[in-house]
Amino acid sequence: MIAYHLPMLAIADGARVSTLGGEVRRFLFEEFERVDSDWARKRYFVEGTAVWTTDGSAADRDRDDDLVDCAELLRLAATAVLEAPLASPRLTIRYFASDNKSVTRVVGPFERTLLLSDRTVATADQETLRRIGALADSWHEMGYRADHPVFSALDAFGAVYSSFHGQTELQVLPTMVALEGIFVPWGEGSIAKRMISALSPLLSSEKALTQLVRRLYDLRSDLIHGRRVKVEGGELVAGAGTIACRATLALMDRLVGQGLTPETWTEALELDDD
Repeated sequence: MIAYHLPMLAIADGARVSTLGGEVRRFLFEEFERVDSDWARKRYFVEGTAVWTTDGSAADRDRDDDLVDCAELLRLAATAVLEAPLASPRLTIRYFASDNKSVTRVVGPFERTLLLSDRTVATADQETLRRIGALADSWHEMGYRADHPVFSALDAFGAVYSSFHGQTELQVLPTMVALEGIFVPWGEGSIAKRMISALSPLLSSEKALTQLVRRLYDLRSDLIHGRRVKVEGGELVAGAGTIACRATLALMDRLVGQGLTPETWTEALELDDD
């Protein structure tokens, strides 16, 4: 068994989905005891902890780069669908377990902290899990890896939970910069106006979201130019995340629908240049 912890995500009782050659499901305490007996304690274990598992053994450690990319793709799909900032699987722990009880562990910088933490930011039921799995499969089949630029806004939003502690408003900046890199990488004039123009077709001209973009760019300008900020930062962080998630989902639907590859993806943006 190979298991990749998907931190901050909980799985509803009984929910599971086959995806990317493996399965997303709950991590069982019995499995935790088997692969990490020196750490496994029932009082620390969190029911509902999400893992992506696939066939393999301790001898498959050299496949980690490809497998962790699949886990990252699932994290990005879950972030987009749930509109929740989920942490990277690279931060926590991965297990490669053989039937003979031989186990290799790949330990990220947060080690088991996120695995044993009850800080859940989203829970996926069966229907939601099916959608997440279907998205990850379709992206993977088109050749998109988790480090492709099209996912940069999702990745930035997913990282905000551990960034700029105590300065919530600063958490907006990574997501906004990533959105700029995707949708307005060049050109002249107001970035906010160009961003709204680029996002409107993808967001179905949702007025509330376009108004939110203006608020976010006002905040961005204030922060960059050192002006005093008086805002509800948490609300705007969530708003930036909402834009990143919905715009990325709509853009990926367009890319997959038009058969645009990771090399030709910018053609989807050029359609709206006239």
